[in-house]
Amino acid sequence: MGAETQRVGDIFIRLGMLDAEKLHRVIERQQELRAQGYPARVGEVAVELGFLRPEQVKRVLSHEGTALLKCPQCDHRYTVPNFQANRRYKCGKCKIYLEFAKDAKVATSSSPPTIEALPAPPQPGPPPPMGNLFIGKTLGSYRLLRLLGKGGMGSVFEGEHLQTKEKAAIKILAEQYTRMPDVVKRFKREATAGGKLAHPNIVQMVDIDEQDGMFYIVSEFVDGLSLEKLLLEERHLAPDRAVRIVKGILAGLQHAHDLGIIHRDIKPANILLTRDETPKLIDFGIAKDVESQTMLTLAGSVLGSPAYMSPEQAQGGEVGPTTDVYSCGVVFFVLLVGRKPFEGGNLVETLSMHVNDPVPSLRQRQPGVPEALERIVHRMMAKLPAQRYPSANAVIAALEKAARGATVRAEGPAKLPDWMWLAGLGGALIFVILAIWWILS
Repeated sequence: MGAETQRVGDIFIRLGMLDAEKLHRVIERQQELRAQGYPARVGEVAVELGFLRPEQVKRVLSHEGTALLKCPQCDHRYTVPNFQANRRYKCGKCKIYLEFAKDAKVATSSSPPTIEALPAPPQPGPPPPMGNLFIGKTLGSYRLLRLLGKGGMGSVFEGEHLQTKEKAAIKILAEQYTRMPDVVKRFKREATAGGKLAHPNIVQMVDIDEQDGMFYIVSEFVDGLSLEKLLLEERHLAPDRAVRIVKGILAGLQHAHDLGIIHRDIKPANILLTRDETPKLIDFGIAKDVESQTMLTLAGSVLGSPAYMSPEQAQGGEVGPTTDVYSCGVVFFVLLVGRKPFEGGNLVETLSMHVNDPVPSLRQRQPGVPEALERIVHRMMAKLPAQRYPSANAVIAALEKAARGATVRAEGPAKLPDWMWLAGLGGALIFVILAIWWILS
């Protein structure tokens, strides 16, 4: 077994995507293909045998920092290790920018693999800087006032409407991405998904436009801070304060879910807080529109944030409302405890813990956490989607029940009221007395 096969196969097993028997069959088939002159990789063979889907193989490659790219002109395929999303890659033959490969062609006895083709090493070009050059510039109807922050795809500025003087947040796509159609689509998807949503706990999208080759999104300006920054300042929150914030997050998620939109990247950095600590969800850039069954992602990159990622996301499986419930459960855990539940030594180890390890006890790490809240968090973070709360509203109902002092059960049948037990006991006692009277008479 080659080193690459062993490494990738180990990841498939650790993430629960293959068992030892299936991996053995994959390796046997791989050896057969290689004997026929086809240097198939373990992921390709797993797809051929029907054990995995192509998107699951891409997910594992992304865990390793590997991307699958293709030349839009000559269709050469490139396997790019140590892929960096903020760099551009050119075809070694055509010298034009590569695109993400949307398929994973499988090597068979009649079709040699193409995703291994490396006619020449990809040539990354340095991304142009995006600093404070935009301050004072005008984009559409807005003047840019100050830089609020930088993210993986661009920068966010505070803007002011030229006529109304109303504040807005202006997100500008980084220049190096404007030539990458897949990234532009994802950027537009963020505006499209956000534009469908109108809820107090979701940042409202206002507009998306292009000017001088720059793509930008205009959205509601939140005068506050991110939940991530709050946690840096305070580490963890009192239970009642954490519950208020989480209920707001869940209310926003329920609204999105009702419209068929799954966020898929719930984490403290994607939650803004107003001055009165009303949470507002941002960044629907990797959202999935369930109704149209279309999913947009930056192919080859890890979709979502590993520390907050659900087991099904780690395995490249199907996502749904309970995926967001899981990630919200992780956020809840961090708010109450001040630490993430799973922190591995590397990305794959962290994801493996989400898939395999039991959720740690909150009360052992933070004794002041009420038992009812611990049970709720544990159910939100159940490994299987079917074992979690079925909806964000169901979690809100459980939190409200806990606030009333009622018993919150993670699972299992509901407890019968005490009066029903007493009534049953009384009935049984009367039956016994009548039976004794009948026998004696």
